[in-house]
Amino acid sequence: MRRLLGWLALSACGAPGGQAGDRQQSRLAEDYAALIADPNPVATVALPACAALADPMLAGDCALAVVLKIRAREPGSLKALCPQVPEGAWRDECAFIRAEDALRARDRDEAAQACLDAGAFKHDCGQHLWQGELRTLVRTSADLPRSERLPRAQALFAAWEARLPATDIRWRFWQRYFEMGLETENGLNLDSCEEGTGPELRLRCRSAGAHLYLRRLWDHLHHDDERAWFCSGEAPSMARVEDAFHGVNARPDPLLEALLLEHYAAVCVRGEAHPPVDGVASQAALEAEIAALPRTARAP
Repeated sequence: MRRLLGWLALSACGAPGGQAGDRQQSRLAEDYAALIADPNPVATVALPACAALADPMLAGDCALAVVLKIRAREPGSLKALCPQVPEGAWRDECAFIRAEDALRARDRDEAAQACLDAGAFKHDCGQHLWQGELRTLVRTSADLPRSERLPRAQALFAAWEARLPATDIRWRFWQRYFEMGLETENGLNLDSCEEGTGPELRLRCRSAGAHLYLRRLWDHLHHDDERAWFCSGEAPSMARVEDAFHGVNARPDPLLEALLLEHYAAVCVRGEAHPPVDGVASQAALEAEIAALPRTARAP
């Protein structure tokens, strides 16, 4: 909103001469500022006035500002108000905030439905609902063997998956669950993914370990001197990386070795400044591998 106000202030100061376009922009700025400044807006008055603003960006921002002020004095009102916000980022953000409100009220079903209404934000919104419970589960069951810990995670996953269809919860939930578990180990060992998991969850565990390895690797590759060492010759082995980069310690594994070669090519051959979004550890690669499993080998 501050960015919009700054833009309006600049655009309202048009070239001297009192041109019609400058006057129109100035009136638009004044109308928008007046609407969002009202401390007690009435939906039936303010929302049509926002919709009448000639600029779609201002109209959406105005409507969202109005409904959030009404929410402050009328808790629970967003369920009825969000659909009146223009489609796009403003309505999606409104639904996300509605989900947060419902979660605080411990209404899981309403929170999930709000996330499903959040459009482009629905995946992030859904994760926001279950990640706190998942963190608590991992922390409180850290001393249990995986054979006892995993069923608890599966029960939590099932409870939220039923509420969040058509989202990427299967990818995000298991990625976070296994990553949080692997983070606690002294050194990354993907062999631990074999313990008590079926074929699909074993693949998801290994994918989580690969992402953890990459995150630790890129903590170093963002530094010019360490990037220069990484690219100083042929692709370094996992053992050499472990010696040079503190915290990037892992038992040799074909997946991690393939990742190292892939990211050496990205950084040192193609000169990329950020991790590639596709490749052997991507979500698409994982889901393709899981889709190739027999149905009986996939997790419920």
